[in-house]
Amino acid sequence: IVAEALETFGLTDLSARFLDEVSGGQAQRAYLAMTFAQDTDWLLLDEPLNNLDMSHARALMQQLSALVRQSGKSVVVVVHEVNYAAAWADHVVALKDGRVAATGAPSEVLTAETLSQLYDTEVEVTQHQGRPLVLHH
Repeated sequence: IVAEALETFGLTDLSARFLDEVSGGQAQRAYLAMTFAQDTDWLLLDEPLNNLDMSHARALMQQLSALVRQSGKSVVVVVHEVNYAAAWADHVVALKDGRVAATGAPSEVLTAETLSQLYDTEVEVTQHQGRPLVLHH
């Protein structure tokens, strides 16, 4: 199981190193591999994209999506960048001040109206490949 987790998260070549000997992104992937190796039905991940560059963040989201499809596991991911939720989530729960502000499919929750109220700032939402794309810059 450990070897599979190391391979899944691209860490096989780092398997003999300690966590304090790797980069922040590599350590983040190592923590995810440890969680994956526990082989539970649910993975609860709080900001797993922290310290990951764009390539590794995308690869991680692809891996988590494949994990859900192939194994039937459920994954709950806390993210602050709404476009990751827009691109990858099946279900979104938006929180404001510790309370549920909206819940549903990305297309239902990630609307300009809902997000503008949620973040107290105007945002624009368009579509990209059938998914919401949030423009907030």
